[in-house]
Amino acid sequence: MIRHILVLEVFALLLTAGTICTAQSPVATVNVRLQQHDVVGEVLSIDEMSVKIQVGDKRLELLPSELFELGAIQEQGGRPWIVLTHGEVIVVDKVTLGVADIVGDSLTWKKFRCPLEMVQAVLYQPPHDLLARDELLQTVRSVAANDMQGGGDGIVLHDGTKLTGKLTLLDDRRLELTATGLKTPVTFAVSAVSALFFARKVAGAEPRNEVQQFGFNNGSYGGAKSVIRDGEKLVWQTVSGLKLETLPPFLSSEIASFNPWSAVSYYRPVGKRFLFLHDVKPTQYRYLPIFKSVSDKQIPRGYGLGRNAIGGTLRVAGKLYLAGVGMVSVSRLTFDIPAGYTRFRSDVGIDSRAAEQGSVSVHVLLQGKQGSEWQSAFDSPVVRGGDDLRSIDIPLGDARRLSLVVDMADRADILDYANWVNARFVK
Repeated sequence: MIRHILVLEVFALLLTAGTICTAQSPVATVNVRLQQHDVVGEVLSIDEMSVKIQVGDKRLELLPSELFELGAIQEQGGRPWIVLTHGEVIVVDKVTLGVADIVGDSLTWKKFRCPLEMVQAVLYQPPHDLLARDELLQTVRSVAANDMQGGGDGIVLHDGTKLTGKLTLLDDRRLELTATGLKTPVTFAVSAVSALFFARKVAGAEPRNEVQQFGFNNGSYGGAKSVIRDGEKLVWQTVSGLKLETLPPFLSSEIASFNPWSAVSYYRPVGKRFLFLHDVKPTQYRYLPIFKSVSDKQIPRGYGLGRNAIGGTLRVAGKLYLAGVGMVSVSRLTFDIPAGYTRFRSDVGIDSRAAEQGSVSVHVLLQGKQGSEWQSAFDSPVVRGGDDLRSIDIPLGDARRLSLVVDMADRADILDYANWVNARFVK
């Protein structure tokens, strides 16, 4: 009787955490985006030489160069995130602070210790609300940017108060902050903190198409030096240097038929044949306000490289994307086309922050030699908030410059946050 009660308690704990060990779930069906078309299948294995996919009763073995990406990032709110110095997000069920490291407990990852020098931030409960979540993530980025200018660490309290200074972890329940401008440190209970941030100087990042990306079913994602299978587990060597291992099946009877790659929800190999536009410096940006500002000075509206137009994470129809360009209507963003690239590809949609609002039309213009006439290469129908992504694939010919144009449609310019997802030049 006692044994039965214990088993029920264990299963209740697992269900409370969300699912029985994510790594144990059956092989997930994912959308596989090839260079020319899409298929739907199940991931069998991924390595440097090939990607094996089960499509119906057929097994495909693809070269990484044939694959653009597969699956989607399963962003998760409500559980703690450990954000590493190169931006990897590790989702866990419990975080324990130490003087020199942070311990992560999870139903997906084997218990691990992460040295503090690898940690950019800890978000104890990332908000489900996208606006609040992006504000927290923007704080992480601003701390990193300020560090390059002499800034410091920081904490965010539950009421939203942000304090910066020098942060010291005393033990698993207390931390100490010497606030900017003050000599006397203040001690805080960890239970009073919503997030904490460390100012880290990270070496110049590689272009984002030069780092392979992985996402996992529990919401973890980021760059990988490697992800390999080791028996019944996967080993993720992050770009920041932390090594993580998935847990084996909960029931030993499942091991014989278990595929560890079922833990992977997203994969994008190194892209030697393409260049993301967010890694290219724009040559010109124009924004045309359609309403006068209430002040004498018009407030400019910008764009985002690798971010949406208001600085948040790129999301469309509830899915998160690591690459792309965010713009508002009515605006135009121009790039020089690097030598050797022959096509432009992108998907376009309204950012999830706009919900079902926002409506735009998007256009791609090409120009030959300097001073020649611009030619229209693509004109979309109206794209509205809540719509799925629309794909664009156009030849560049002898064009030397490309302009992305976002125009308003039938709802003025309200919440017109257009995302050019995975916008890239292709060889």
